[in-house]
Amino acid sequence: MARILLKPGPMIAICCGLAACGVSAQQENPGAAAAAPPYMGEALPKAEAVIFAPGTVSVAGRYEYAMSIHPSGDRMLFTAEVPGEGAAVFMSRVEDGSWIAPERVSLTAGARKNEMEAFFSPDGRSLFFAPYDEGMDVRIWMANLTAEGWENPRPVGPPMDQDPAFYPVQDSDGTLYYTNLAQRAVYRATLDNDTVVTSAPAGLAVGGHAFPAPDGSYILVDSASLNSDAERDIFVAFRAEDGSWGSLQPLGPAVNTDHSETCPSLSPDGSFLFFSRYNEPGNISNIYWISSEVVREQIAPRISRPSPATNDLDHRVQAYLDAHRGRWSGGLSDVDGRLLYDLILQNDYTRVVEIGTGTGHSAIWLAWALSKTGGRLTTIEINESRCREAAARFEEVGLSDLIDIRCADALEALPKLQGPFEFVFMDAPIVMGTAFFEAAAPKLVDGGRYVSHGIRGGEPWEYVRYLEGLTDFETTFDTGGHFCTSRKTSEQ
Repeated sequence: MARILLKPGPMIAICCGLAACGVSAQQENPGAAAAAPPYMGEALPKAEAVIFAPGTVSVAGRYEYAMSIHPSGDRMLFTAEVPGEGAAVFMSRVEDGSWIAPERVSLTAGARKNEMEAFFSPDGRSLFFAPYDEGMDVRIWMANLTAEGWENPRPVGPPMDQDPAFYPVQDSDGTLYYTNLAQRAVYRATLDNDTVVTSAPAGLAVGGHAFPAPDGSYILVDSASLNSDAERDIFVAFRAEDGSWGSLQPLGPAVNTDHSETCPSLSPDGSFLFFSRYNEPGNISNIYWISSEVVREQIAPRISRPSPATNDLDHRVQAYLDAHRGRWSGGLSDVDGRLLYDLILQNDYTRVVEIGTGTGHSAIWLAWALSKTGGRLTTIEINESRCREAAARFEEVGLSDLIDIRCADALEALPKLQGPFEFVFMDAPIVMGTAFFEAAAPKLVDGGRYVSHGIRGGEPWEYVRYLEGLTDFETTFDTGGHFCTSRKTSEQ
């Protein structure tokens, strides 16, 4: 079995202030990674696309495309190609608290001459990529990720190996999207370990280089431009209620320009969109990035935006969220936060409980909405350090008066809380899902909602089977943001 180890490399001098790193994605990975700023220390973009890491990742005179960031935030991959030469995958990683300058890596251990379009799986355990020797002999390969590097690179088997294919991206439910070059279409496949169970067209009318959103709510592709001055633009399709993809819509002028834009990808939390723009002399591409707000703006009316700031608290909370976008650890994105915000406002909830405070990201969205309804949030966290950190954030953002933090085991704290509740949000380990639900459900009002974050229907977890078997709750899976919602239909 081939095993590839990472070797030490030259460091990029990047320092990290405590304020920047305190809520970074590396918080869950103590040690070297925790001391490094996210995204190589680049200033986070907002509504305007900017070149990513000029001179380090985006280098003049070569093509760069297919950005992928490991869920831990401490490794990134991209493809680079000097005109007239074959493609190669480059990696940058955190070592001793600093980002290492990108280095070329050999994912197939020399079995193939060229390699491109390498993407981490959402769980951080696998790597999918597209090596080739010459011309159209490109196929999809995979490897197992280890702490030291990767091992066992091998081709993905039939029927995926029958046609040339590239841009393999796995979504959070395990579906692998890729571009079938022979069929000129985006395909999707399901895998059971190394075995391809199904492989079929993804249901998109046109397009290639597909990248699904972390929460599964939309998919990005590039396709022939609607602008005669550019060859290709980036489009988005939203998932319909029946699970199919809707019609493709071009992204706005912040992304699509008179130059071609291709190869979209997203940060692990969905906060940032990466893409290639062919605006260098000779029609050569660089990697650009922008806030994924440009996509979310097209989600309405499915996901509404918070009301414009109308008072000092609104301005303060919005400014805080903007300043920390992309720096939170955990899996809750701003799209998820807006869904929670909307649920509170649309139902005029005032009595809300959260199980699993974590970094405090979701609590800020919940409490902000409760500031509009006159309600109050009780949030429970077992980790004392997290309790202190979250409390400090609530104080800084101006929401501490609306949040009651209980630093305790939720199984002990829930029975002691005075009910009833109208809304419970669980963002805690799924293995404890059933126990948490049983502790909180008796105190939910008729018609109240219990929302679980991080699961989909059909997943092989005892908690999913438990929810599916309830007779006094109506549970809806995949309601956006990796949420499932259980609505109480009668008193227990």
